[in-house]
Amino acid sequence: MDALDYRILTQLSDNARRPFAELARELGVSQPTVAER
Repeated sequence: MDALDYRILTQLSDNARRPFAELARELGVSQPTVAER
């Protein structure tokens, strides 16, 4: 796991029902990147 994976997990631990689009926008990556990780 790299830093991006940990950032995604941190965001999801706050609210696991957040859409991939919202996470991607906040993290500065694409939706498919969030979905794959």
